[in-house]
Amino acid sequence: MFFFRPKRKPIDMVVVGLGNPGPEYARSRHNLGFAVANRLITRWTKEAGWKQASDYFYVQGKHGGRTFLLMKPTTFMNLSGNAIRKAGKKFDINPGNLVVIHDDLDVAYGKVKLKFGGSPAGHKGVISIAGRLGTTDFHRLKIGIGIEGLRNTVNYVLEQMNDDEWGEFESAIDLACRGMDIFLNQGPTEAIQFINTHGKLLGELPVKDQGEDGR
Repeated sequence: MFFFRPKRKPIDMVVVGLGNPGPEYARSRHNLGFAVANRLITRWTKEAGWKQASDYFYVQGKHGGRTFLLMKPTTFMNLSGNAIRKAGKKFDINPGNLVVIHDDLDVAYGKVKLKFGGSPAGHKGVISIAGRLGTTDFHRLKIGIGIEGLRNTVNYVLEQMNDDEWGEFESAIDLACRGMDIFLNQGPTEAIQFINTHGKLLGELPVKDQGEDGR
């Protein structure tokens, strides 16, 4: 017996914010991708909250006449690609219209950068997604957390930030959201120009006492 599979409708833009699940990571630097996604859901929808699927939260909708899919993987960071793989069975995900939002140690603290393709540069979430897609040809919105001389990166990216530290990223989160508005409504070229022009003006290097063990 042959079963007809409904044709999936094309989606203009897929945004995936990266992070780790659980309250112990909610305000970690590794969860800045989640922070942007959480902000976008309030800008683009009237939804009360996220819908849950296997390995990810999502909201699908339309904003400014353009269709979008917002996602947050519910796996840990290094398995983020599993969410993309499973969502691809339900939604029409085109890597060319995919934006992955994540923290980045190679971008200066508090700055924002948007690029297409390129090396994952050791970011485990990006590595996992690229592995599942079989390509690095997707957009990446990077929120900089880089500090010169940092040694113990694991503790640094996973530690909970206090209110003052979290507040240092408010401008970056806001700019990222405005850039995603432009990406959705005007396209990637305009978004890249906007974010990379304004994103490099953000942030100041914080003074952080890391101690002898790098924390």
